Amino acid sequence: MESRCALNLMLLAMLLALALSLNAQTLQVLHTFEANDGFKPGALMMDQAGNVYGATVAGGTYNCSSPGRVGCGTLFEVSPNISGWTFTTLYKFQSNADGCCIPSGIHS
Repeated sequence: MESRCALNLMLLAMLLALALSLNAQTLQVLHTFEANDGFKPGALMMDQAGNVYGATVAGGTYNCSSPGRVGCGTLFEVSPNISGWTFTTLYKFQSNADGCCIPSGIHS
Protein backbone atom coordinates (compact mmCIF):
# COMPACT_ATOMS: atom_id res chain seq x y z
CA MET A 1 0.00 0.00 0.00
CA GLU A 2 2.89 2.37 0.82
CA SER A 3 4.50 1.76 -2.58
CA ARG A 4 1.23 2.60 -4.34
CA CYS A 5 0.88 5.81 -2.34
CA ALA A 6 4.51 6.72 -3.12
CA LEU A 7 3.91 6.04 -6.83
CA ASN A 8 0.78 8.23 -6.82
CA LEU A 9 2.69 11.04 -5.09
CA MET A 10 5.52 10.73 -7.62
CA LEU A 11 3.06 10.93 -10.54
CA LEU A 12 1.35 13.93 -8.96
CA ALA A 13 4.71 15.67 -8.50
CA MET A 14 5.65 14.99 -12.14
CA LEU A 15 2.32 16.34 -13.40
CA LEU A 16 2.66 19.44 -11.25
CA ALA A 17 6.20 20.04 -12.50
CA LEU A 18 5.04 19.62 -16.10
CA ALA A 19 2.12 22.02 -15.61
CA LEU A 20 4.40 24.65 -14.09
CA SER A 21 6.89 24.35 -16.95
CA LEU A 22 4.32 24.98 -19.70
CA ASN A 23 4.30 28.49 -21.12
CA ALA A 24 1.12 30.49 -20.90
CA GLN A 25 -0.91 30.68 -24.10
CA THR A 26 -1.02 34.10 -25.74
CA LEU A 27 -3.52 35.54 -28.18
CA GLN A 28 -2.59 37.36 -31.35
CA VAL A 29 -4.82 39.79 -33.25
CA LEU A 30 -4.82 38.60 -36.86
CA HIS A 31 -6.89 41.43 -38.35
CA THR A 32 -8.72 44.55 -37.21
CA PHE A 33 -11.88 45.17 -39.19
CA GLU A 34 -12.36 48.70 -40.54
CA ALA A 35 -16.01 48.62 -41.73
CA ASN A 36 -15.12 48.50 -45.46
CA ASP A 37 -13.83 44.93 -45.05
CA GLY A 38 -16.54 43.89 -42.63
CA PHE A 39 -17.94 44.61 -39.20
CA LYS A 40 -19.05 42.27 -36.39
CA PRO A 41 -17.33 39.01 -37.39
CA GLY A 42 -18.84 35.84 -36.01
CA ALA A 43 -17.99 32.15 -35.89
CA LEU A 44 -14.84 31.00 -37.68
CA MET A 45 -13.71 27.76 -39.28
CA MET A 46 -10.26 26.52 -40.22
CA ASP A 47 -9.20 24.23 -43.07
CA GLN A 48 -6.37 21.68 -42.97
CA ALA A 49 -3.87 24.21 -44.34
CA GLY A 50 -4.51 26.57 -41.40
CA ASN A 51 -6.57 29.11 -43.36
CA VAL A 52 -9.32 30.68 -41.25
CA TYR A 53 -12.68 31.56 -42.86
CA GLY A 54 -15.52 33.64 -41.51
CA ALA A 55 -18.37 36.02 -42.20
CA THR A 56 -19.34 39.41 -40.88
CA VAL A 57 -22.92 40.40 -40.32
CA ALA A 58 -22.30 44.05 -41.26
CA GLY A 59 -19.75 46.30 -42.98
CA GLY A 60 -18.63 45.95 -46.58
CA THR A 61 -21.11 47.42 -49.10
CA TYR A 62 -23.81 49.77 -47.81
CA ASN A 63 -26.76 48.88 -50.09
CA CYS A 64 -28.90 46.87 -47.67
CA SER A 65 -32.35 48.19 -46.90
CA SER A 66 -32.74 46.96 -43.32
CA PRO A 67 -33.36 49.87 -40.92
CA GLY A 68 -30.22 50.71 -38.97
CA ARG A 69 -28.15 48.28 -41.05
CA VAL A 70 -24.49 49.22 -41.24
CA GLY A 71 -23.42 47.40 -44.41
CA CYS A 72 -24.41 44.09 -45.95
CA GLY A 73 -21.58 41.93 -44.54
CA THR A 74 -18.62 40.08 -46.01
CA LEU A 75 -16.96 36.69 -46.33
CA PHE A 76 -13.25 36.63 -45.52
CA GLU A 77 -10.14 34.46 -45.24
CA VAL A 78 -7.08 34.87 -43.01
CA SER A 79 -4.10 32.83 -44.25
CA PRO A 80 -0.76 32.10 -42.60
CA ASN A 81 2.37 33.17 -44.45
CA ILE A 82 6.08 33.50 -43.71
CA SER A 83 5.78 36.95 -42.13
CA GLY A 84 2.50 36.45 -40.26
CA TRP A 85 -1.05 36.43 -41.63
CA THR A 86 -2.77 37.75 -44.76
CA PHE A 87 -6.37 38.99 -44.66
CA THR A 88 -8.46 38.67 -47.86
CA THR A 89 -12.04 39.80 -48.39
CA LEU A 90 -13.57 36.98 -50.44
CA TYR A 91 -16.93 38.62 -51.05
CA LYS A 92 -18.86 41.76 -50.13
CA PHE A 93 -22.60 41.16 -50.10
CA GLN A 94 -24.24 43.68 -52.44
CA SER A 95 -27.87 43.74 -51.36
CA ASN A 96 -30.60 41.86 -49.56
CA ALA A 97 -30.98 39.65 -52.68
CA ASP A 98 -27.52 38.03 -52.56
CA GLY A 99 -27.41 36.91 -48.94
CA CYS A 100 -26.98 40.12 -47.00
CA CYS A 101 -26.47 40.09 -43.28
CA ILE A 102 -26.04 36.35 -42.83
CA PRO A 103 -25.99 35.26 -39.22
CA SER A 104 -22.42 34.17 -38.53
CA GLY A 105 -22.58 32.72 -35.06
CA ILE A 106 -21.83 34.66 -31.92
CA HIS A 107 -21.02 38.32 -32.43
CA SER A 108 -21.11 41.46 -30.32
